[in-house]
Amino acid sequence: MSPQRSLGRRGQAMVFILLTATFSFLMAGLAVDFLWAYVVKSRLVMAVDASALAAVRALGRGDIAMNRTVSLVFETNFPSDYMLAKGVNFTPPVVSTPEPGIRDVFLSGEAIAPTFFMRILGFNSLEVSASATASRRDVNMMLVLDRSASLHPDLANAWGDVQEAAIFFVEQFDDARDKLGVVTFGTGAHVDRALSTNFKSSVTSAINSQVVARSASTNSPQGLWLAYAELLRVSDPNPINAIVFFTDGQPSSYTASFAVSTTRNYSNNSIPYCNSSPKTAVIGALQDAASGAFYEVNGFWNPNADGPPVTTGYSSGYTYDHFVVSGCNSPNGVFTPWASDTEWLFDSGSCLPNSWTATYGSITRNFSITSGPYSVNQCSSYLKSTSTNWSQRTYRGEQVHNAAKNLTVNIAQAARQNTSLGEVRIYSIGLGGWGYPADAGFLRQVANDPQSPTFTTDEPQGIYVYAPSKLQLRAAFNTVASEIFRLIR
Repeated sequence: MSPQRSLGRRGQAMVFILLTATFSFLMAGLAVDFLWAYVVKSRLVMAVDASALAAVRALGRGDIAMNRTVSLVFETNFPSDYMLAKGVNFTPPVVSTPEPGIRDVFLSGEAIAPTFFMRILGFNSLEVSASATASRRDVNMMLVLDRSASLHPDLANAWGDVQEAAIFFVEQFDDARDKLGVVTFGTGAHVDRALSTNFKSSVTSAINSQVVARSASTNSPQGLWLAYAELLRVSDPNPINAIVFFTDGQPSSYTASFAVSTTRNYSNNSIPYCNSSPKTAVIGALQDAASGAFYEVNGFWNPNADGPPVTTGYSSGYTYDHFVVSGCNSPNGVFTPWASDTEWLFDSGSCLPNSWTATYGSITRNFSITSGPYSVNQCSSYLKSTSTNWSQRTYRGEQVHNAAKNLTVNIAQAARQNTSLGEVRIYSIGLGGWGYPADAGFLRQVANDPQSPTFTTDEPQGIYVYAPSKLQLRAAFNTVASEIFRLIR
Protein backbone atom coordinates (compact mmCIF):
# COMPACT_ATOMS: atom_id res chain seq x y z
CA MET A 1 0.00 0.00 0.00
CA SER A 2 2.76 2.41 0.81
CA PRO A 3 4.36 2.40 -2.71
CA GLN A 4 1.00 3.23 -4.30
CA ARG A 5 0.57 6.30 -2.07
CA SER A 6 4.11 7.47 -2.93
CA LEU A 7 3.42 7.17 -6.66
CA GLY A 8 0.27 9.29 -6.31
CA ARG A 9 2.10 12.02 -4.54
CA ARG A 10 4.73 12.01 -7.25
CA GLY A 11 2.08 12.41 -9.92
CA GLN A 12 0.53 15.35 -8.14
CA ALA A 13 3.94 16.99 -7.81
CA MET A 14 4.59 16.57 -11.52
CA VAL A 15 1.28 18.25 -12.33
CA PHE A 16 2.05 21.06 -9.93
CA ILE A 17 5.53 21.53 -11.36
CA LEU A 18 4.12 21.55 -14.88
CA LEU A 19 1.50 24.16 -14.01
CA THR A 20 4.02 26.28 -12.16
CA ALA A 21 6.49 26.11 -15.03
CA THR A 22 3.78 27.06 -17.51
CA PHE A 23 2.70 29.99 -15.36
CA SER A 24 6.30 31.10 -14.86
CA PHE A 25 6.91 30.82 -18.60
CA LEU A 26 3.86 32.95 -19.31
CA MET A 27 4.91 35.52 -16.70
CA ALA A 28 8.42 35.65 -18.13
CA GLY A 29 6.96 36.06 -21.58
CA LEU A 30 4.68 38.85 -20.41
CA ALA A 31 7.67 40.54 -18.77
CA VAL A 32 9.65 40.34 -22.00
CA ASP A 33 6.76 41.76 -24.04
CA PHE A 34 6.06 44.56 -21.56
CA LEU A 35 9.76 45.38 -21.31
CA TRP A 36 9.94 45.52 -25.12
CA ALA A 37 6.95 47.87 -25.19
CA TYR A 38 8.50 49.96 -22.41
CA VAL A 39 11.70 50.47 -24.41
CA VAL A 40 9.65 51.48 -27.45
CA LYS A 41 7.60 53.93 -25.35
CA SER A 42 10.73 55.42 -23.77
CA ARG A 43 12.15 56.09 -27.21
CA LEU A 44 8.83 57.57 -28.32
CA VAL A 45 8.77 59.89 -25.28
CA MET A 46 12.29 61.07 -26.11
CA ALA A 47 11.33 61.70 -29.75
CA VAL A 48 8.15 63.61 -28.83
CA ASP A 49 9.97 65.72 -26.23
CA ALA A 50 12.76 66.61 -28.67
CA SER A 51 10.22 67.40 -31.40
CA ALA A 52 8.21 69.69 -29.13
CA LEU A 53 11.36 71.63 -28.20
CA ALA A 54 12.34 71.84 -31.87
CA ALA A 55 8.85 73.12 -32.71
CA VAL A 56 9.19 75.87 -30.11
CA ARG A 57 12.50 76.97 -31.55
CA ALA A 58 11.11 76.90 -35.10
CA LEU A 59 8.00 78.96 -34.28
CA GLY A 60 9.36 82.03 -36.01
CA ARG A 61 9.90 80.24 -39.34
CA GLY A 62 6.23 79.56 -40.11
CA ASP A 63 4.04 76.42 -39.99
CA ILE A 64 5.57 74.69 -43.02
CA ALA A 65 9.14 75.09 -41.79
CA MET A 66 8.12 74.18 -38.23
CA ASN A 67 6.41 70.94 -39.38
CA ARG A 68 9.40 70.03 -41.52
CA THR A 69 11.70 70.58 -38.54
CA VAL A 70 9.48 68.44 -36.31
CA SER A 71 9.50 65.62 -38.89
CA LEU A 72 13.29 65.64 -39.13
CA VAL A 73 13.77 65.68 -35.37
CA PHE A 74 11.16 62.98 -34.75
CA GLU A 75 12.56 60.66 -37.42
CA THR A 76 16.09 61.20 -36.14
CA ASN A 77 15.11 60.28 -32.59
CA PHE A 78 12.75 57.43 -33.58
CA PRO A 79 14.25 55.71 -36.64
CA SER A 80 12.13 53.58 -38.95
CA ASP A 81 11.44 50.06 -37.59
CA TYR A 82 13.08 50.87 -34.26
CA MET A 83 12.67 47.75 -32.11
CA LEU A 84 10.37 46.35 -34.87
CA ALA A 85 7.75 48.98 -34.01
CA LYS A 86 5.02 49.69 -36.57
CA GLY A 87 2.43 52.39 -37.06
CA VAL A 88 4.79 55.10 -35.84
CA ASN A 89 3.15 58.49 -36.18
CA PHE A 90 2.96 61.95 -34.62
CA THR A 91 0.31 64.65 -34.76
CA PRO A 92 1.23 68.08 -36.16
CA PRO A 93 2.13 70.54 -33.39
CA VAL A 94 -0.69 72.65 -31.99
CA VAL A 95 0.20 76.17 -30.85
CA SER A 96 -1.79 77.99 -28.17
CA THR A 97 -1.38 81.13 -26.05
CA PRO A 98 -2.27 80.34 -22.43
CA GLU A 99 -1.29 83.83 -21.21
CA PRO A 100 0.22 87.04 -22.60
CA GLY A 101 3.80 86.61 -23.77
CA ILE A 102 3.66 82.78 -23.53
CA ARG A 103 3.05 80.21 -26.27
CA ASP A 104 2.55 76.48 -25.76
CA VAL A 105 3.26 73.83 -28.40
CA PHE A 106 1.49 70.49 -27.92
CA LEU A 107 2.70 67.38 -29.73
CA SER A 108 1.73 63.71 -29.45
CA GLY A 109 2.96 60.49 -31.00
CA GLU A 110 2.07 56.81 -31.12
CA ALA A 111 3.61 53.49 -32.07
CA ILE A 112 2.73 49.78 -32.06
CA ALA A 113 5.19 47.47 -30.29
CA PRO A 114 5.19 43.79 -31.36
CA THR A 115 4.58 40.97 -28.86
CA PHE A 116 6.12 37.51 -28.83
CA PHE A 117 4.71 35.50 -25.94
CA MET A 118 1.40 37.32 -25.47
CA ARG A 119 0.31 36.02 -28.86
CA ILE A 120 -0.54 32.81 -27.07
CA LEU A 121 -3.24 34.84 -25.35
CA GLY A 122 -4.33 36.49 -28.59
CA PHE A 123 -2.46 39.80 -28.21
CA ASN A 124 -0.28 40.40 -31.26
CA SER A 125 0.87 43.93 -30.35
CA LEU A 126 0.77 46.69 -27.73
CA GLU A 127 -0.01 50.32 -28.54
CA VAL A 128 2.09 52.98 -26.84
CA SER A 129 1.71 56.77 -26.94
CA ALA A 130 3.39 59.90 -25.62
CA SER A 131 2.69 63.61 -25.57
CA ALA A 132 4.61 66.74 -24.64
CA THR A 133 3.93 70.43 -24.21
CA ALA A 134 6.79 72.89 -24.63
CA SER A 135 6.37 76.53 -23.67
CA ARG A 136 8.07 79.54 -25.17
CA ARG A 137 8.12 83.07 -23.87
CA ASP A 138 8.24 85.85 -26.40
CA VAL A 139 11.34 88.06 -26.40
CA ASN A 140 11.84 91.81 -26.40
CA MET A 141 15.49 92.23 -27.29
CA MET A 142 17.79 95.10 -28.16
CA LEU A 143 20.97 94.34 -30.08
CA VAL A 144 23.75 96.87 -29.33
CA LEU A 145 26.65 96.89 -31.79
CA ASP A 146 29.96 98.70 -31.37
CA ARG A 147 31.02 100.35 -34.66
CA SER A 148 34.10 102.16 -33.31
CA ALA A 149 37.19 102.80 -35.42
CA SER A 150 39.12 99.71 -34.34
CA LEU A 151 36.77 97.62 -36.50
CA HIS A 152 37.69 99.63 -39.61
CA PRO A 153 39.27 97.82 -42.61
CA ASP A 154 42.55 99.67 -41.99
CA LEU A 155 42.70 98.25 -38.45
CA ALA A 156 41.01 95.02 -37.28
CA ASN A 157 38.90 94.80 -40.46
CA ALA A 158 36.17 93.00 -38.53
CA TRP A 159 32.99 94.97 -39.22
CA GLY A 160 31.90 92.66 -42.05
CA ASP A 161 32.20 89.69 -39.70
CA VAL A 162 30.20 91.54 -37.05
CA GLN A 163 27.45 92.22 -39.58
CA GLU A 164 27.34 88.59 -40.72
CA ALA A 165 27.24 87.21 -37.16
CA ALA A 166 24.63 89.72 -35.98
CA ILE A 167 22.30 89.01 -38.92
CA PHE A 168 22.66 85.25 -38.37
CA PHE A 169 21.69 85.88 -34.73
CA VAL A 170 18.64 87.97 -35.66
CA GLU A 171 17.35 85.32 -38.08
CA GLN A 172 16.83 82.84 -35.24
CA PHE A 173 13.99 84.80 -33.63
CA ASP A 174 10.28 84.95 -34.40
CA ASP A 175 9.47 87.82 -36.73
CA ALA A 176 5.75 87.69 -35.91
CA ARG A 177 5.85 87.55 -32.12
CA ASP A 178 9.27 88.57 -30.82
CA LYS A 179 10.29 92.22 -30.80
CA LEU A 180 13.83 93.17 -31.75
CA GLY A 181 15.64 96.45 -32.31
CA VAL A 182 19.21 97.55 -32.95
CA VAL A 183 21.45 100.33 -31.61
CA THR A 184 24.87 101.11 -33.03
CA PHE A 185 27.40 103.26 -31.26
CA GLY A 186 30.78 104.84 -31.81
CA THR A 187 31.36 108.38 -30.57
CA GLY A 188 27.62 108.91 -30.60
CA ALA A 189 24.82 106.36 -30.70
CA HIS A 190 21.58 105.89 -32.58
CA VAL A 191 18.53 103.61 -32.47
CA ASP A 192 18.90 102.32 -36.01
CA ARG A 193 15.77 100.23 -35.65
CA ALA A 194 13.20 100.65 -32.87
CA LEU A 195 11.96 97.67 -30.86
CA SER A 196 9.02 95.99 -32.64
CA THR A 197 7.83 92.88 -34.43
CA ASN A 198 8.38 92.25 -38.16
CA PHE A 199 11.97 93.23 -37.61
CA LYS A 200 14.06 90.87 -39.74
CA SER A 201 14.11 92.83 -42.97
CA SER A 202 14.57 96.27 -41.42
CA VAL A 203 17.13 95.19 -38.82
CA THR A 204 19.12 93.36 -41.48
CA SER A 205 19.01 96.45 -43.68
CA ALA A 206 20.07 98.72 -40.79
CA ILE A 207 23.04 96.48 -39.94
CA ASN A 208 24.12 96.08 -43.55
CA SER A 209 23.90 99.80 -44.31
CA GLN A 210 25.98 100.86 -41.30
CA VAL A 211 29.67 101.57 -41.81
CA VAL A 212 32.66 102.04 -39.55
CA ALA A 213 34.55 105.33 -39.52
CA ARG A 214 38.32 105.54 -39.52
CA SER A 215 38.00 107.82 -36.50
CA ALA A 216 35.36 106.95 -33.89
CA SER A 217 35.53 106.51 -30.13
CA THR A 218 33.73 103.88 -28.01
CA ASN A 219 30.80 105.46 -26.15
CA SER A 220 29.55 102.27 -24.50
CA PRO A 221 27.25 103.98 -21.97
CA GLN A 222 25.38 105.90 -24.67
CA GLY A 223 24.77 102.72 -26.67
CA LEU A 224 23.60 100.74 -23.64
CA TRP A 225 21.36 103.57 -22.46
CA LEU A 226 19.49 103.75 -25.77
CA ALA A 227 18.87 99.99 -25.64
CA TYR A 228 17.55 100.21 -22.08
CA ALA A 229 15.42 103.23 -23.04
CA GLU A 230 13.82 101.27 -25.88
CA LEU A 231 12.80 98.55 -23.40
CA LEU A 232 11.37 101.29 -21.17
CA ARG A 233 9.48 102.77 -24.12
CA VAL A 234 7.75 99.47 -24.92
CA SER A 235 7.36 98.65 -21.19
CA ASP A 236 6.13 95.05 -21.43
CA PRO A 237 7.06 92.69 -18.56
CA ASN A 238 5.38 89.61 -20.07
CA PRO A 239 8.11 88.58 -22.56
CA ILE A 240 11.74 88.13 -21.62
CA ASN A 241 13.45 91.51 -21.90
CA ALA A 242 17.07 91.24 -23.00
CA ILE A 243 20.00 93.32 -24.22
CA VAL A 244 22.83 91.80 -26.26
CA PHE A 245 25.85 94.10 -26.07
CA PHE A 246 28.77 93.64 -28.48
CA THR A 247 32.08 95.51 -28.34
CA ASP A 248 35.61 94.86 -29.58
CA GLY A 249 37.45 96.94 -27.02
CA GLN A 250 37.06 99.15 -23.99
CA PRO A 251 34.97 102.28 -23.31
CA SER A 252 36.86 105.41 -24.31
CA SER A 253 34.18 108.11 -24.06
CA TYR A 254 30.98 109.03 -22.26
CA THR A 255 28.14 111.54 -22.41
CA ALA A 256 27.33 114.09 -19.71
CA SER A 257 26.39 117.72 -19.15
CA PHE A 258 29.55 119.77 -18.60
CA ALA A 259 30.04 123.21 -17.05
CA VAL A 260 32.07 125.10 -19.67
CA SER A 261 33.62 128.51 -20.23
CA THR A 262 31.35 130.96 -22.03
CA THR A 263 33.83 133.82 -22.46
CA ARG A 264 36.33 134.08 -25.25
CA ASN A 265 39.85 134.81 -24.07
CA TYR A 266 41.14 137.32 -26.60
CA SER A 267 44.63 137.24 -25.09
CA ASN A 268 44.94 133.49 -25.67
CA ASN A 269 43.39 132.20 -28.88
CA SER A 270 44.06 128.59 -27.86
CA ILE A 271 41.26 128.57 -25.29
CA PRO A 272 37.91 127.29 -26.62
CA TYR A 273 34.54 128.44 -25.30
CA CYS A 274 30.79 127.89 -25.76
CA ASN A 275 27.85 130.23 -26.11
CA SER A 276 26.11 128.76 -23.02
CA SER A 277 26.72 126.48 -20.07
CA PRO A 278 26.25 123.65 -19.30
CA LYS A 279 26.57 121.76 -22.55
CA THR A 280 25.68 118.11 -23.12
CA ALA A 281 28.51 116.47 -25.03
CA VAL A 282 30.74 113.45 -25.43
CA ILE A 283 34.29 113.62 -24.15
CA GLY A 284 36.77 110.89 -24.94
CA ALA A 285 40.26 109.65 -24.31
CA LEU A 286 42.91 108.54 -26.76
CA GLN A 287 44.21 104.99 -26.49
CA ASP A 288 47.65 103.73 -27.36
CA ALA A 289 47.30 100.90 -29.87
CA ALA A 290 50.41 99.08 -28.66
CA SER A 291 49.94 99.22 -24.88
CA GLY A 292 46.20 99.87 -24.60
CA ALA A 293 46.89 102.75 -22.19
CA PHE A 294 44.44 105.66 -22.20
CA TYR A 295 45.76 109.21 -22.29
CA GLU A 296 44.52 112.75 -22.69
CA VAL A 297 41.03 114.22 -22.75
CA ASN A 298 39.73 114.92 -26.22
CA GLY A 299 36.57 115.81 -28.04
CA PHE A 300 33.44 117.73 -27.19
CA TRP A 301 31.09 116.00 -29.54
CA ASN A 302 27.39 115.53 -30.19
CA PRO A 303 26.16 112.27 -28.59
CA ASN A 304 23.25 111.88 -31.00
CA ALA A 305 24.27 110.11 -34.19
CA ASP A 306 22.09 110.11 -37.26
CA GLY A 307 20.83 106.96 -38.95
CA PRO A 308 23.24 104.74 -40.86
CA PRO A 309 25.71 105.53 -42.15
CA VAL A 310 26.85 108.27 -39.77
CA THR A 311 30.28 109.07 -41.15
CA THR A 312 31.69 111.93 -43.17
CA GLY A 313 35.19 113.09 -44.12
CA TYR A 314 37.64 115.77 -43.11
CA SER A 315 40.87 117.23 -44.44
CA SER A 316 43.12 114.24 -43.77
CA GLY A 317 40.94 112.07 -45.97
CA TYR A 318 39.78 109.85 -43.09
CA THR A 319 36.14 109.34 -42.25
CA TYR A 320 34.88 110.13 -38.78
CA ASP A 321 31.61 109.90 -36.85
CA HIS A 322 32.04 112.68 -34.28
CA PHE A 323 30.34 116.00 -34.79
CA VAL A 324 30.96 119.05 -32.63
CA VAL A 325 28.40 120.41 -30.22
CA SER A 326 26.58 123.43 -31.60
CA GLY A 327 27.67 126.73 -30.13
CA CYS A 328 31.18 125.76 -29.05
CA ASN A 329 34.12 127.43 -30.78
CA SER A 330 37.86 127.33 -31.01
CA PRO A 331 40.15 130.02 -32.41
CA ASN A 332 39.37 128.64 -35.86
CA GLY A 333 35.67 129.28 -35.38
CA VAL A 334 34.60 125.69 -34.69
CA PHE A 335 36.24 122.70 -33.07
CA THR A 336 38.48 120.61 -35.27
CA PRO A 337 37.47 116.95 -35.50
CA TRP A 338 39.76 116.03 -32.64
CA ALA A 339 38.76 119.09 -30.58
CA SER A 340 42.23 119.73 -29.18
CA ASP A 341 42.76 121.34 -25.78
CA THR A 342 39.36 120.19 -24.58
CA GLU A 343 40.41 120.48 -20.94
CA TRP A 344 40.66 124.26 -21.33
CA LEU A 345 36.99 124.34 -22.21
CA PHE A 346 35.89 123.06 -18.77
CA ASP A 347 34.85 125.74 -16.28
CA SER A 348 37.82 126.25 -13.98
CA GLY A 349 35.61 126.68 -10.91
CA SER A 350 33.57 123.48 -11.32
CA CYS A 351 34.19 119.77 -11.08
CA LEU A 352 33.34 117.55 -13.98
CA PRO A 353 29.85 116.03 -13.47
CA ASN A 354 29.26 113.26 -10.95
CA SER A 355 26.20 111.95 -12.78
CA TRP A 356 24.47 111.93 -16.14
CA THR A 357 20.79 112.66 -16.66
CA ALA A 358 20.01 110.62 -19.76
CA THR A 359 16.96 111.36 -21.89
CA TYR A 360 15.19 109.53 -24.69
CA GLY A 361 11.98 111.17 -25.81
CA SER A 362 9.97 111.62 -22.62
CA ILE A 363 12.04 109.01 -20.74
CA THR A 364 14.58 110.36 -18.24
CA ARG A 365 16.93 108.51 -15.90
CA ASN A 366 19.91 109.60 -13.80
CA PHE A 367 23.08 107.51 -13.53
CA SER A 368 26.17 107.98 -11.40
CA ILE A 369 29.54 108.55 -13.05
CA THR A 370 31.78 108.53 -10.00
CA SER A 371 30.27 105.71 -7.93
CA GLY A 372 30.98 102.18 -9.08
CA PRO A 373 33.82 99.67 -9.34
CA TYR A 374 36.27 102.07 -11.02
CA SER A 375 38.03 105.00 -9.39
CA VAL A 376 37.09 108.45 -10.72
CA ASN A 377 38.05 111.91 -9.40
CA GLN A 378 36.08 114.51 -11.35
CA CYS A 379 37.56 117.42 -9.37
CA SER A 380 41.21 116.73 -10.18
CA SER A 381 43.10 119.79 -11.39
CA TYR A 382 44.79 117.56 -13.97
CA LEU A 383 41.49 117.34 -15.84
CA LYS A 384 41.78 121.07 -16.57
CA SER A 385 45.50 121.13 -17.22
CA THR A 386 46.95 121.30 -20.71
CA SER A 387 50.27 119.96 -19.50
CA THR A 388 51.98 117.62 -21.96
CA ASN A 389 53.53 115.70 -19.07
CA TRP A 390 52.85 112.05 -19.90
CA SER A 391 51.77 111.08 -16.37
CA GLN A 392 49.21 113.90 -16.31
CA ARG A 393 47.98 113.06 -19.79
CA THR A 394 47.64 109.39 -18.80
CA TYR A 395 45.81 110.39 -15.63
CA ARG A 396 43.30 112.45 -17.63
CA GLY A 397 42.70 109.59 -20.04
CA GLU A 398 42.22 107.06 -17.24
CA GLN A 399 39.64 109.33 -15.60
CA VAL A 400 37.60 109.38 -18.81
CA HIS A 401 38.03 105.63 -19.32
CA ASN A 402 36.98 104.75 -15.76
CA ALA A 403 34.07 107.18 -15.82
CA ALA A 404 32.80 105.54 -19.02
CA LYS A 405 33.06 102.09 -17.44
CA ASN A 406 31.29 103.16 -14.24
CA LEU A 407 28.51 104.77 -16.24
CA THR A 408 28.02 101.65 -18.38
CA VAL A 409 27.98 99.33 -15.37
CA ASN A 410 25.49 101.58 -13.56
CA ILE A 411 23.15 101.69 -16.57
CA ALA A 412 23.30 97.90 -16.83
CA GLN A 413 22.54 97.52 -13.13
CA ALA A 414 19.60 99.93 -13.34
CA ALA A 415 18.13 97.88 -16.19
CA ARG A 416 18.49 94.61 -14.25
CA GLN A 417 16.95 96.14 -11.11
CA ASN A 418 13.91 97.53 -12.95
CA THR A 419 11.20 95.11 -11.82
CA SER A 420 8.57 96.88 -13.92
CA LEU A 421 10.16 95.17 -16.93
CA GLY A 422 10.14 91.76 -15.28
CA GLU A 423 13.67 90.44 -15.59
CA VAL A 424 16.07 92.28 -17.90
CA ARG A 425 18.98 90.04 -18.83
CA ILE A 426 22.12 91.43 -20.42
CA TYR A 427 24.51 89.37 -22.53
CA SER A 428 27.89 90.78 -23.49
CA ILE A 429 30.12 89.67 -26.36
CA GLY A 430 33.74 90.76 -26.55
CA LEU A 431 35.97 90.49 -29.61
CA GLY A 432 39.73 90.33 -29.38
CA GLY A 433 40.49 93.98 -30.05
CA TRP A 434 42.87 95.71 -32.39
CA GLY A 435 46.12 95.75 -30.43
CA TYR A 436 44.45 94.93 -27.08
CA PRO A 437 41.69 92.56 -25.92
CA ALA A 438 38.18 93.39 -24.83
CA ASP A 439 37.93 94.19 -21.11
CA ALA A 440 36.65 90.87 -19.75
CA GLY A 441 36.23 92.05 -16.17
CA PHE A 442 34.18 95.06 -17.25
CA LEU A 443 32.00 93.05 -19.66
CA ARG A 444 31.31 90.40 -17.01
CA GLN A 445 30.07 93.16 -14.72
CA VAL A 446 27.83 94.54 -17.48
CA ALA A 447 26.28 91.08 -17.94
CA ASN A 448 26.25 90.10 -14.24
CA ASP A 449 28.10 86.98 -15.30
CA PRO A 450 28.61 84.42 -12.47
CA GLN A 451 32.38 84.68 -13.03
CA SER A 452 32.35 88.40 -12.27
CA PRO A 453 33.80 89.33 -8.86
CA THR A 454 30.79 91.64 -8.43
CA PHE A 455 28.21 88.98 -9.38
CA THR A 456 24.89 89.71 -7.67
CA THR A 457 22.54 86.79 -7.06
CA ASP A 458 19.58 89.15 -6.53
CA GLU A 459 19.79 90.44 -10.12
CA PRO A 460 19.05 88.58 -13.38
CA GLN A 461 22.07 86.63 -14.54
CA GLY A 462 23.60 87.02 -17.99
CA ILE A 463 26.80 85.72 -19.53
CA TYR A 464 29.93 87.14 -21.12
CA VAL A 465 31.16 85.38 -24.28
CA TYR A 466 34.62 86.07 -25.69
CA ALA A 467 35.53 85.69 -29.36
CA PRO A 468 39.35 85.64 -29.60
CA SER A 469 39.18 86.61 -33.27
CA LYS A 470 36.59 87.64 -35.82
CA LEU A 471 36.41 84.02 -37.02
CA GLN A 472 34.76 83.07 -33.71
CA LEU A 473 32.14 85.84 -33.78
CA ARG A 474 29.34 83.73 -35.23
CA ALA A 475 29.91 81.05 -32.60
CA ALA A 476 29.87 83.70 -29.87
CA PHE A 477 26.55 85.14 -31.03
CA ASN A 478 25.16 81.61 -31.34
CA THR A 479 26.17 80.87 -27.74
CA VAL A 480 24.13 83.86 -26.61
CA ALA A 481 21.18 82.78 -28.77
CA SER A 482 21.29 79.29 -27.23
CA GLU A 483 21.33 80.80 -23.75
CA ILE A 484 18.28 82.92 -24.54
CA PHE A 485 16.41 79.95 -26.03
CA ARG A 486 17.24 77.93 -22.93
CA LEU A 487 15.40 80.53 -20.88
CA ILE A 488 12.40 81.08 -23.11
CA ARG A 489 11.35 77.46 -23.44
